[in-house]
Amino acid sequence: MRAPLIPNNEVERLNELYSFKVLDSFEEKDYDYITHLASQICNTKYSLITLIDKDRQWFKSKCGIGINETHRDVSFCGHVIVENKDVYIVEDARKSLTFFDNPFVVENPNVVFYAGVPLRSENGFALGTLCVFHDDLIELSEEQLYSLKGLANQVMNLLNLRKTNLILSEQSKLLEAKNSNLEDFFKFFKDLIVVTDLKLNLINSNESWSKNFGKNELTNDEQNFLDFVFCEDKKVVDLQVDKALKMSISDNFVCKMKDNDFVFKEIIWRIYFLEDNYYFYGRDVTHQKNTESNLLKLLNLSKSQNERLQNFAHIVSHNLRSHSTNISSLVHLIGEKYPVKENDFFKMLLLASENMIETTNNLSDVALLYSSNKDEINKFKLKKFIKKSIDTFQLELNRNNISVDINVHESIEIYGFAEYLDSVFQNLISNAIKYSRESNYKFLRIVSHDEENYIKLSFEDNGLGIDLSRYKDKIFGMYKTFHYTENSRGLGLFITKNQMEAMGGWIEVESEVNIGSKFNLYFKKNND
Repeated sequence: MRAPLIPNNEVERLNELYSFKVLDSFEEKDYDYITHLASQICNTKYSLITLIDKDRQWFKSKCGIGINETHRDVSFCGHVIVENKDVYIVEDARKSLTFFDNPFVVENPNVVFYAGVPLRSENGFALGTLCVFHDDLIELSEEQLYSLKGLANQVMNLLNLRKTNLILSEQSKLLEAKNSNLEDFFKFFKDLIVVTDLKLNLINSNESWSKNFGKNELTNDEQNFLDFVFCEDKKVVDLQVDKALKMSISDNFVCKMKDNDFVFKEIIWRIYFLEDNYYFYGRDVTHQKNTESNLLKLLNLSKSQNERLQNFAHIVSHNLRSHSTNISSLVHLIGEKYPVKENDFFKMLLLASENMIETTNNLSDVALLYSSNKDEINKFKLKKFIKKSIDTFQLELNRNNISVDINVHESIEIYGFAEYLDSVFQNLISNAIKYSRESNYKFLRIVSHDEENYIKLSFEDNGLGIDLSRYKDKIFGMYKTFHYTENSRGLGLFITKNQMEAMGGWIEVESEVNIGSKFNLYFKKNND
């Protein structure tokens, strides 16, 4: 038996793998659907999603086999990541000089046929494989191989989604620290956070860092971040610091850090550059590799995030939609191409892809709240925008017999973002339609008032109304609905509130059950 060779770029490959924080994570149905589908399409007993760690191959998902990992030396997939092939095929392992005496060939599961597709990251590193294998001779058609490669691509889409969400979670946590009480946040947070100046002198740190690596109360001349770094890893830190300075965020990287007992621990870091300070966000992976479990937390971005983080939110929303759409398209293509539409696993995969699109669209709506650049705020004729929104809903307004009365002077101008104004007005008009009640006379009145530095714009209806005694503190929360309707997502008023605040204004509500609601919008008259 020949053990797999070690790739020349092994250090960089492992760092890339660790950046996904997926090793030893919980089982996930989205991955299990893919392995079951791969096994069914290729007519094999077994299918795996494998990730090649330093000394082991770990199975993110498995079909037909009970173990969770093997040693890297006996892995078929270890050979795949070294070979520069789209598909690595072993027709008969019993006759292969590399595998004939492999314990998985001579013993259970008695592998004869094997086919593996490398899982390549966007940076070109082979992290592992999607593979199928069987205990008898088989031959895969070109269509089966094409589908196997397509499924491997969707595995990477899922991993990229995971990584994107983790980065977003880290960004949100740092923004929470920045926009609230930083000291309290540091005490609460269990991972490592260190804040330094441009010269990497420590300015602040949380209790996790202080407990393991240094003192909590630091003076300017006391310690430098590089003082803790293993000498051979300092160049890596310098390179990532330079990248954070230029791009506002570094890559994930691993370096050894000297703790209070003068023992070097492996820490995976990411660096953020915010307002002339470096924020080092780290996690000790020395003892946690086999127990790490990352819960994906989709957190809304803070309204006070800076320009770089606003751009990041736009990129995240685009990537989430792109990946989820790709997954859905492939699932539907497989359903048309193969007789699997009535298969339970295929039905669950189809449902999961549809749920993913809905979830990512909701996240995108929230993330895009902060994608506008403050320098792009402009002056607009208020009545023109209102009429445009009314025209959009005119058919629905007529169908529901809702009379619209606009009392806004043509000359009134306000400051804001065009896309936000459209969203705010359309959401309030949509709510007036959605939550109207049976009545002989239904109305929507839109009236403006001049109030010193602000223009007050009121949207008043005689619909179902909201019980403010019960819901006053929840009315602008995320996923909050107060009446049952088929298309209610509970995001509208949350988004409206944040968009108004992003334009320097605010929103208030007056409402009584079965009387109606009045939403008062306050817009800036001057761009101060």
